[in-house]
Amino acid sequence: MQMKRSKKGEESAVTAWGTIAMVVYLIYVSIVAVLLIYGMMSFKNNTVGIPDSVTTRVIFSRFLMAEDCLAYKDSSIARTDGYVMDWQHFENNDFLRKCYSQIKGDLSFRLTIEKHSNKDEGRTITTSLYRDAQLPLVKIIRPIIIRDGNQIVDGRLTVEVQQ
Repeated sequence: MQMKRSKKGEESAVTAWGTIAMVVYLIYVSIVAVLLIYGMMSFKNNTVGIPDSVTTRVIFSRFLMAEDCLAYKDSSIARTDGYVMDWQHFENNDFLRKCYSQIKGDLSFRLTIEKHSNKDEGRTITTSLYRDAQLPLVKIIRPIIIRDGNQIVDGRLTVEVQQ
């Protein structure tokens, strides 16, 4: 005697296990895809950044040319002369710290200005987080013009950068 089996029942069990396997597989593939995309984005962000040398040059240009920074501003005609440094701005750190508000992790700077006519006469200003005990990462020396009251002399600006 032979038992009759329902073909519907046998096929439904295979279909149910196939559906469960497909759902688990899709969840697994989705998790792998999200992790892969996240990994590629973090890699891209680490490799495609602004180099420190570009950041340093931009900030250095700001020191030399910006109206609200260290450049000489002629108040009678309201004009700022780029690459002409105001000797009075190097008396203390206030002008530099207003010009470059620094937070932890930013680049730190020390600027030294010297007159060519008198090598012994020089002034140095620093940002708030500059550490004298640490060696600079980059040192930039640039010839400039110095305006000291009504006197105009040539000089040299030395910028030391720390990370």
